[in-house]
Amino acid sequence: IRDRYQRRVHGTGYGFIVTRDGSEAMVQSVQVQGGVELNQGDTVEYDLMATDKGKRAMNVIRVAAATPDTQVPQSMAAPAASTGIREVGTVKSYNPTKGFGFIYTAQGEEALVTSPNIVGQEVLQPQELVEYEISAGTKGKRALNVVKVPAGTRFKPY
Repeated sequence: IRDRYQRRVHGTGYGFIVTRDGSEAMVQSVQVQGGVELNQGDTVEYDLMATDKGKRAMNVIRVAAATPDTQVPQSMAAPAASTGIREVGTVKSYNPTKGFGFIYTAQGEEALVTSPNIVGQEVLQPQELVEYEISAGTKGKRALNVVKVPAGTRFKPY
């Protein structure tokens, strides 16, 4: 399969490829042949494997480096379309090494948050209040454009 590399989750050793159907396939750096570092917009060839945790790219080969005309469009850079409605929730957990965590929404549900969706790439702390936009991804809710709520107000999660 030939597609474009979307983004790397800094400090984690993995990133994502945008597939033709608009979904994401995770790629671990150990799956990139020749030890090259992929950059946003690189054209890659890979084998796609479906797992219980989602799509995985295997045996990844960079066939062309990114150029200004091959950059991933902003419309594809976001993992899912947001509702545009901002909500306030509480950080359940966040692992900066892995680049993701979870937020309790105002409705008491969990939403995944990944480091590229945190404004300013700040590290989130459990029980911190955050404001975000919610999107419905293929594997559940995701928090986009996450910002910390000022003044350090904290409360216990649901």
